[in-house]
Amino acid sequence: MNSKSLRPKGRAFRAILLRAGLLMAVPLLSQDSSNQMRSYPEVKHKTTIPLRDMKPASPHAASADPDNDADAAPRQTLVSRHSTARVASPSTVRRASLAPANVSSGLNMEGVEADGTRATPDTVGAVGATQYVQWVNLQFEVFDKSSGSLIHGPIYGNTLWTGFGGPCETSDNGDIVAEYDKVAKVWVMSQHAYGSSGGAPYYLCVAVSTSSDATGTWNLYAFTLPNNFPDYPKLAVWPDAYYISINEQNPTTFANLGGLVCALDRLDMLAGATALPAQCFQMPVTYQSLLPSDLDGTILPPIGSPNYFLDLGSNSLNLWQFHVDWQTPANTTFNGPTVVPVSTFLKACGGSSTCVPQVGTSQLLDGLGDRLMFRVAYRHFADGHESLVASHSVSSSPSGIRWYEIQNPAGTPEVFQESTFSPDSSWRWMPSIAMDQMGDIALGYSVSSSSMAPAIRYTARLQSDPLDTMESENSIVEGPGTEQGSNRWGDYSSMSVDPVDDCTFFYTNQYQSETGSYNWHTRIASFKFPSCTSNPPVTLSPEGLFFGAYAVGVTSPTQTFTLTNKQSVALNISAITPSGDFAQTNTCGSSVAAQGTCTFTVSFTPTAQGTRTGQVVISDDAAGSAQQVVNLTGTGGGPVVPLNETSLSFEAL
Repeated sequence: MNSKSLRPKGRAFRAILLRAGLLMAVPLLSQDSSNQMRSYPEVKHKTTIPLRDMKPASPHAASADPDNDADAAPRQTLVSRHSTARVASPSTVRRASLAPANVSSGLNMEGVEADGTRATPDTVGAVGATQYVQWVNLQFEVFDKSSGSLIHGPIYGNTLWTGFGGPCETSDNGDIVAEYDKVAKVWVMSQHAYGSSGGAPYYLCVAVSTSSDATGTWNLYAFTLPNNFPDYPKLAVWPDAYYISINEQNPTTFANLGGLVCALDRLDMLAGATALPAQCFQMPVTYQSLLPSDLDGTILPPIGSPNYFLDLGSNSLNLWQFHVDWQTPANTTFNGPTVVPVSTFLKACGGSSTCVPQVGTSQLLDGLGDRLMFRVAYRHFADGHESLVASHSVSSSPSGIRWYEIQNPAGTPEVFQESTFSPDSSWRWMPSIAMDQMGDIALGYSVSSSSMAPAIRYTARLQSDPLDTMESENSIVEGPGTEQGSNRWGDYSSMSVDPVDDCTFFYTNQYQSETGSYNWHTRIASFKFPSCTSNPPVTLSPEGLFFGAYAVGVTSPTQTFTLTNKQSVALNISAITPSGDFAQTNTCGSSVAAQGTCTFTVSFTPTAQGTRTGQVVISDDAAGSAQQVVNLTGTGGGPVVPLNETSLSFEAL
């Protein structure tokens, strides 16, 4: 079942008359807020010949990367277990059985498989105008996104840097990211690089295609990095920069040294010109595995918006705002964190251990519970509201997936909805989340237990579903095999949204086609809600209202939303039904004229403490839809305690 604990009460009450149960985002002044910006220059840039004309690079020996698992079995045994056979038909793997209501399935195909040199694939993928690019440690492939046919690959990632020189060309160190810049309609791919010994100097290698064809020409860049091991780099697309987060580690012991966050000169990189130095901030050791927000959809953030970075706190999320100023770098700021309280949670596997079981073996897997998982997806809606969606693994006996939708990140962030998805006794971990243009959400992840081998599944929700809920689970592939000789699984998977229809979700993750190590396979699947469309017959603005905290029995000020009938005929309304602790009045009557509007006025009167949710459901005869839904949420606090005395005095001790 979907479980949702009450959100935590206010973090500290410093006044006598604060309502009990008040939820608020608390901005903190921390040492990272006042750190000076550091610059890391471009080492080199170059524009390539078409990728399709490049000679594929040769495979490279495993490096000193900590991702090459120290617990793995001897390499000669692992390589002998490696299979080159592809799972290509439904007869060789079990297919989907339970489908979320009204979701239509698309592709379900094999991706890149292991080459025998890496314990983890770090599976990422992105969908573009006509193609899908999947990149794993250490190879990538380009597919036709409609048919699933292979266009190019598999080839080693450093093939992109052919003729570039230096470690970007001569090494293939992994920790890869593949993104599609939906505004510029180009691909962005990155990985870190270092010498054969694994030591400094360290580089960030970034490739930006010159078109939406990933087999065409690319603009290549290498940026210097600090003399610390650059682990777990993550890249996100934003209008004013490509934003990067890196976990800085001691190059000898791999001890945590704190996160590094950077902005890269997107405009010059798109043009193939010399890039301005990367603008970076070094975080204190208490913060690592931050994720920058990645732009989805066609509506840009408001002018001047910062990029939002998130990481896990203690029963909270930490949010920073990165404002970059390319003209006057001294004005660049990285402010935060703002602490956003969420429902209490325990990190899966204690955050740093292994706990996920598999059938027929005592080998447990890493639950990766210490961090938010790739990506933090950002979307700006037509009604003006902004949402971030994020996910991570939590301990819920067994582990489950905690997911969030956070609204108003530019002001006081609001946890509009959240929940832990753990529908049965199986363990779920390594999630990735995204949101389509309608506000529907999809969440993909790995699943395993002592009675099953690791599988790839997903769940999803319509915008009109009750808040904090997901629909039934869908299987992409049920892995026949288990991981042996290593506890590694991951370190991430990838959910993306088609930039053309802004509705179709593409998800990629790993599984074992046969028992062994260093022989993982990957899968790519697509699906969508048929109700997702760019031209709905009826729109609601906004589609959700957040009321904040009010004492039990106290009625809030009203908020409004507007219904617009975009049809060429009248909209006939048969019922308007509020639910929960919410009441409404409206100007609609029983009919709204073609191209007409009406207004709803909603109030909130909590009947109990804690998070309170409800809906206003409008039943009508709109083409292709029987009802429209606005989701509502607020917090019920304790009653306000009146003070009869006008003054207080205290005796001296």
